[in-house]
Amino acid sequence: MINRIFLPVLELAEIVQCYWYSETIKNESVIHEYSTPLLQGMAFNFSNLRDTVNYDNVQLSLYKTGYIYGQPLSPRLFTTDPKGIAIYGVKLKPTAISRLTGISMKHIANKFICMTDIWPNEMESLYDEMQSSLSVDQTINVLERFLLKKMRARAQKNNNLKMVENALVTMHSKNGNIKINTLENKIHTSKKSLHRAFTSHIGIGPKLYSQIIRHNKAKIMVQNALDIDTISIVSELGYFDQSHFLSEFKRFSGMTPTVYHTNLKRDVNKFRIPVI
Repeated sequence: MINRIFLPVLELAEIVQCYWYSETIKNESVIHEYSTPLLQGMAFNFSNLRDTVNYDNVQLSLYKTGYIYGQPLSPRLFTTDPKGIAIYGVKLKPTAISRLTGISMKHIANKFICMTDIWPNEMESLYDEMQSSLSVDQTINVLERFLLKKMRARAQKNNNLKMVENALVTMHSKNGNIKINTLENKIHTSKKSLHRAFTSHIGIGPKLYSQIIRHNKAKIMVQNALDIDTISIVSELGYFDQSHFLSEFKRFSGMTPTVYHTNLKRDVNKFRIPVI
């Protein structure tokens, strides 16, 4: 099993959280449950291994070489190819895809988009150069040069993008526990303008995104608990009551906190993509 994570060069750090490479050989498929992570990214598969993903009553076979994926809105179930996994990936920051492509994120949120549909004239040469590299490190360097080129070509930030990035800083500092009207006042904008900017650059509205931020903080608290203290989670993260917390947790994870906690203990040694 190989799991490697690489940090981006300084210039790309504002859009790239990390790169990763995962490889493992199996003799049977492995199923992974992912509880609505804060995640946008890119994935490259040069091994002809085929994974599948199930979400929102959809089953998608990931058989093409490269995909961009937007922010998930619900839990996902990944099933690996029976022969194993060999994937390069990029974990992107929330506004990165919008900045790299110029495409409204309402068309990408909660979806997997083939990269050749976004950059039809460039992917073949990128894939060839990545595949001909002699090491994992060289492959990541090729990918970085491509991302630098794309980011520099769209370097000018508009006011809506700046608004979203300022709002994200505040939302994360509060673990998603912030009223949207409070957020509007803090960054000096209107409800309509904020929602339009989030839909364009993130793909979903600020209220839903803040709920996903809060859910991911709740996941960490559940993961780290010896015994789940629901009252403390409700109090710290600003849920209305325990019923509200349990309902929202199940919405984004597909299970109760107790089942989620039990599954983590059961799967502690299971292979997982390292950045989700």
